[in-house]
Amino acid sequence: MSSYPSSPQQPTFSLLSRSFAFCPGARFTGLLEPAFWEALAQQHHVHFGAGAGDTFNAPVTLWAWLSQVLSPRKSCVAAVARVLVLCASLSRPLCSANSGAFCKARAKLPVAFLQAATRQLGQAVEQRALPGWRWHNRSVKVVDGSIVQLPDTAENLAVYPQQRSQKPGTSPTCLRLVVVLALATAGLLDAATGPYRGKNSGEMSLLHSLLGQFQAGDIALGDRYYGCYLLLAGLPRRGVDGCFRLPVQKEETFASGIPLGPDDWLQTWDKPRRPEWIAPEAWAELPGQIQVRVLRLHVGRPGWRTREVYLVTTLTDARTYPAADLGALYRARWNAELDLRALKQTLGLKMLTCQTPALIEAELWVHLLGYNLTRCVMAQAAWQAGVCPRQLSFAAAVQTLDAFRWLLGCSDQDRAVLGAAVAVALASQRVGQRPDRYEPREIKHRQRKYPELKKSRQHRRHELREPGSPPGARPGRKGAGQNRPSGR
Repeated sequence: MSSYPSSPQQPTFSLLSRSFAFCPGARFTGLLEPAFWEALAQQHHVHFGAGAGDTFNAPVTLWAWLSQVLSPRKSCVAAVARVLVLCASLSRPLCSANSGAFCKARAKLPVAFLQAATRQLGQAVEQRALPGWRWHNRSVKVVDGSIVQLPDTAENLAVYPQQRSQKPGTSPTCLRLVVVLALATAGLLDAATGPYRGKNSGEMSLLHSLLGQFQAGDIALGDRYYGCYLLLAGLPRRGVDGCFRLPVQKEETFASGIPLGPDDWLQTWDKPRRPEWIAPEAWAELPGQIQVRVLRLHVGRPGWRTREVYLVTTLTDARTYPAADLGALYRARWNAELDLRALKQTLGLKMLTCQTPALIEAELWVHLLGYNLTRCVMAQAAWQAGVCPRQLSFAAAVQTLDAFRWLLGCSDQDRAVLGAAVAVALASQRVGQRPDRYEPREIKHRQRKYPELKKSRQHRRHELREPGSPPGARPGRKGAGQNRPSGR
């Protein structure tokens, strides 16, 4: 006879909604109603673990994976331990502490389901942004790229090959990530991934697949890599303007064209040669010439390396968009770097852990979904406090949600009361109080690091054995000393 107590109904997607401070009718967290998750699950056929004794159904599995992403303890064992506490809190039968069932359940979450949830949430938060959060009452979308490291398993290497200079077995492989971020709310609107090496693996080709995220009236913002003819000619056809840093080769002809003001010119650019990765039909649709505005801005901040910044933009009306406003807009582009740092450092996206490409993609999108869920809660807190979302600390928001997890997910307290408590806690953690600060990029204490692995781990294990020792023998004292950290 089983010693388990009578099991109540399985957790539903309301568990996810409650865990992120869902409050009916709220401007932002009201987007997280259970119907949002249920509609996506129905659309993408996400149904598993529906048995009366099953623990890892779709809501619990996604809840556990998100807790793994948003918690400093990111192991699968820690995630299963949180599920055990959840089961005990809900008077459910306790599952095994072994992580095997959880890992198998993670593989059943479709990537399309995670992508749709991330995109729809990011877009919905951006659509509800206040006019005061926007630039000239227009939606600014920042584009940027980065790389993410992956385990160098045979399956991952088949899809994401290493660079030719890398020695097999000595370092992880990488994938390339390009994101579109909302400047007003910091929400992630869309992302594209590809190998870090190979044909059509550059940032521009990945961004080309994300152009559908730009709507009429938007402004695309990016660094000098994106200040090319393709975007400056193609975006206006969608009713979208662009503001980018001027490519280096264009700086020589900066002072030419029609003057609009000091260091402010209106220029005509001729169509260059077609890039190889663009289809001839798509390239033929672009005009033979375009008019762009180029500006030079002088920077005199202590500690800043750049003294002059050249910009190119399709915002050619100098009265509506003064040079100083455009300089402030481009300076805000640095927020994309901070958002990528939040993803890679705070959430641990810098190094993924799954062993196959399918799970790598799912793990990536769970990180992006956790990021957007946190930004949704931050937008609600900023709205209630009368500040902009970027004035609040993302790291503090992650830590606060981690601390409130059990009250939000399992407590019977009023949703509005708990949501207000979370909002007050988040609104008290401000950033940006030290403008234009500059610090040396140095540390006080030297870190103890092991020597760099220059051969495969299997080869090094073999070398550490004493000469003549049988396979599988433990390394002797002479070889064992080579594993000590350097810098002692």
